[in-house]
Amino acid sequence: MNNPKILKLVIALLVVALLTSLFFWHRARRENSRWQWQVMELGAYKGSARAIHDFQAGQLRLFALGGGSDSDRYSGTNDGAFEVWIPQYYPPLGSPHRFAMERWIAIYNHQMQSMHRDPKKYLTTTNTNSP
Repeated sequence: MNNPKILKLVIALLVVALLTSLFFWHRARRENSRWQWQVMELGAYKGSARAIHDFQAGQLRLFALGGGSDSDRYSGTNDGAFEVWIPQYYPPLGSPHRFAMERWIAIYNHQMQSMHRDPKKYLTTTNTNSP
């Protein structure tokens, strides 16, 4: 390529292609972080709500990710006062599903342990003022 005009045109096209690809890469990264944040928030809500429900139903359990499972099942072990359960989990769904399950399990276990340490704080007083 001895023609400087063609060389400048090729360089300009490559720069435009690079900037375009960087724009789309940045946009995809930003969108991915938004998805992760949303999954973390929903996992926190789901884990906390389920832990409260289980605690109020008298079920003391913790969850641990332990391979695929079609439904929640007791692992056969205990951790102090808690039964250790394996949650419903499908490994073929990939890393997004694993990420969501790990977040859910962490929040559930933390909430359950907090309620077990201070149960008076989590007693329900539903319909106590009813006639």
